[in-house]
Amino acid sequence: MNRCGADTVVFKVGELPPPKFTLPADTILCDRTIWESIYSVDRISRNLKDLLSVIDFFHKNGVSLQIDNLGITSLIDGKVNPSIMIIVQMMGAFSELENEWRKERQMSGIKKAREKGVYRDREHHRRRETQSEFLNKHSKTISLIKKYPSMKNIELAKIGKVHFNTITKIIKIVGIQMVA
Repeated sequence: MNRCGADTVVFKVGELPPPKFTLPADTILCDRTIWESIYSVDRISRNLKDLLSVIDFFHKNGVSLQIDNLGITSLIDGKVNPSIMIIVQMMGAFSELENEWRKERQMSGIKKAREKGVYRDREHHRRRETQSEFLNKHSKTISLIKKYPSMKNIELAKIGKVHFNTITKIIKIVGIQMVA
């Protein structure tokens, strides 16, 4: 049960959201007003531009943003609350600033550790395989592609038990002409 006394309802939107963003499953419907509750503004994004695009996306779709630690709501009677937007922008800017300061402190710490000889870059846990190693590893798949040149990559991938991008890579390397 949510604060409206109803079960949580998933709200699906017909238009495309901002990059790397989907409406959370706990977006709820309350008396024909859609609410999204978050603890703090910096939980949405630590980048001001992304934060504003997400909030704009919410508002365009009638979703009111409830910020719990401030006890404020971004939409009142379906209209954007301008004073709340100023607060949100300020908090977003401070969040972005704090994130930049954290990165600077981290980089200065890494620099000092490198000077002392304590810090080493991460070693790559796997080395890149050569083209010949790749082709040797997929010799059965290559013979399958040559045997069925008119078959789609996805079908070849299922039969060969490899990813369809592997089929594409093999075709590019070997130069097999596929029949359409």
